[in-house]
Amino acid sequence: MVKSITHDIEGIIAEDANIVTLLHRYRVQKEKILWHSLYASILAMDLARNVRSLGCSMQEIGGAALLHDIGLLTEPGALDIVDFEPNAAFLDHVNRGVGLAREIKVPDVVVEMIAQHHRRLDDPVPEPEPFPIHCQIVAIANLFEHAVIDLSVESRDGSVVRNDMSAVFKQYRKAFDDDLLKRMISLIGFYPVGSMVELNNRAICEVIRQNEDMPLRPVVKMIMDGFGNHPEVTRIIDLKQARVISIIRTIAAVARPPST
Repeated sequence: MVKSITHDIEGIIAEDANIVTLLHRYRVQKEKILWHSLYASILAMDLARNVRSLGCSMQEIGGAALLHDIGLLTEPGALDIVDFEPNAAFLDHVNRGVGLAREIKVPDVVVEMIAQHHRRLDDPVPEPEPFPIHCQIVAIANLFEHAVIDLSVESRDGSVVRNDMSAVFKQYRKAFDDDLLKRMISLIGFYPVGSMVELNNRAICEVIRQNEDMPLRPVVKMIMDGFGNHPEVTRIIDLKQARVISIIRTIAAVARPPST
């Protein structure tokens, strides 16, 4: 099943270079870890698509991303787990995941990626073994799926976390290979799909697509013009082409459906 899913993801990515930014990312009320694993796999495979000398196949990278949190599945209510919890059960899930992966006889390189999916180059205690690019890809996909895609999840006090890609980049700029981190930023964009932004002409727009070569200038759909009027017909603005128009601020994080 893992091979089938990764094969399908690889085909979709090959057909549409913007698959990561076109997906409407949301979590259903249950089985959150399944959505996290699926989106991490999509991010990892799309990131790996243009990286040379991977040391393994894209499907192995996608499979590792799908299975990276299987060590959590031994916990009660594991399907609803999505946030990092600094308890003993969470901290041991990597070792349990490695054990389960070996039991189902996945390739050694997949086991290696599962084992290193929480590793960073700036870990306070350096690891003796190398941190190869394919392992970094799964680690960065796992981290960014939480850090970026889930920025709109409400916090415990009910407030909504605002998307700030510059802060994300600053926080993780020493955690991974610099070129790899820049590639991930380019894929997601500084304004992820679904973000509500204000333009310098005071129009309010929704980000609908990325320009990978210009992450600060995505394609947006106007929600309200500078005079506060809703357009009668759909107006799409490609900020890559409309160079006199620019985004001045993010006013809301990625849109999510209400909880039920």
